Amino acid sequence: MREFENKIILIMMSYFLQVHTFVRIKPKSEMAKVNMDYDPLENIDKDVDCYYLIEKRNYPVEKHIITSDDGYRIAIYRIPGSPKNPTEKRLPVVLQHGLLATCAEWILFGPKHDLVFMLADLGHDIWITNSRGTSFGRSHLTLSPDHDPEFWEYSYHEMAVIDMPNIVDYVLNITNEQQVMYIGHSMGTAISYIFLSTRPEYQQKVKLAVSFTPVAYWYDPQTSFIGSVKAGLPGLVKVFEGSKIYEVFPSSPLLKNLVTILCNNRDSTVQNLCQFLIDVNFGKDNDQVPDLSVLAKVVRYIPGGTSRQTLKHFVQNIVEGDFRPLDFGPEKNMIKYGTPYVLPYNLKNISTPFALFYGLGDMLLAPHNIIYLSKVLPNVEVVEAVPYEKFNHLDFVLAKDVKRLLYDRVMEVMARYY
Repeated sequence: MREFENKIILIMMSYFLQVHTFVRIKPKSEMAKVNMDYDPLENIDKDVDCYYLIEKRNYPVEKHIITSDDGYRIAIYRIPGSPKNPTEKRLPVVLQHGLLATCAEWILFGPKHDLVFMLADLGHDIWITNSRGTSFGRSHLTLSPDHDPEFWEYSYHEMAVIDMPNIVDYVLNITNEQQVMYIGHSMGTAISYIFLSTRPEYQQKVKLAVSFTPVAYWYDPQTSFIGSVKAGLPGLVKVFEGSKIYEVFPSSPLLKNLVTILCNNRDSTVQNLCQFLIDVNFGKDNDQVPDLSVLAKVVRYIPGGTSRQTLKHFVQNIVEGDFRPLDFGPEKNMIKYGTPYVLPYNLKNISTPFALFYGLGDMLLAPHNIIYLSKVLPNVEVVEAVPYEKFNHLDFVLAKDVKRLLYDRVMEVMARYY
């Protein structure tokens, strides 16, 4: 166990040391040098832009910039129809990615594999979101992500309480609809629970919420990987705080090049290292990973970065096993939440119907915690394990047989709400 923990910590630390050696938040005295006319959302590298990934599959695509109530500017991507079914019109679907991912997680492999294209073919109006602080959300009306630590003062609580209501309102306004369907993966599921419990006026605006790898409770996780996370990540967060690192796991050309070299090299020793990286992320002996080169493809787009506070929020809930807002201490809690102590999110007041899907091979989530969540949420229509014993956390978007194992069932459940 200790050797495995050390490997995880070493991988994380070496990554951050390489990425952040030349990255720092500049002091206020240097603010005059900042070019605020540069808009990173309008200058995204074509090779990693979700617009390009959709367009090259010959689907109609639109790029929209949403400004949150607190000034964050976030790129979201719309697929308003399908060349295969241009006349059918169904409810809009909002898709929210997981931690460290971006919009790209939903569109990496094309129409025969990716759920968004299948839903577009059924007539759904697709809206693929990005979280603030990712490669597609590093923009703000007044703050610079490279110069202002204040830019990074958020966690997935703000993504849920501020960003998601803004996104849903925007989608309903553009489409002239009254309701959306919602699909979240990993952190995207946590965002849906927080969003709907803290903003109850939106419960009737979400006709169905689908959760891939539902992330909420971590009681007695029973996995060695989570045990390692609980042992290693709190110390890592403290290192980031002491080093004044505010952005974590940003998109890195170094990482992309390193993984591409490792996974495309035919030398057996080098390929073994690539295989180790795949085993850590997908689970050992997982037949659903297409081939070693898939990791090289994924890291072109993921990780997409997030804030240190987002990571700290996850660490807090993993260590405590509960599902609460980030605890800043009594004084700041009073200012931020109106109470000196953070209370668990009240999921029992959510009337929106949910469909929960989880993997039996998921190293991050124990099945009994999903079952517990299904008993807390008052309106769970479906709670199912994917019928493949090694189906893991990332298989929900990357597994080669994901359509047969999961998406066909998801579309069947969604059809009940037409």
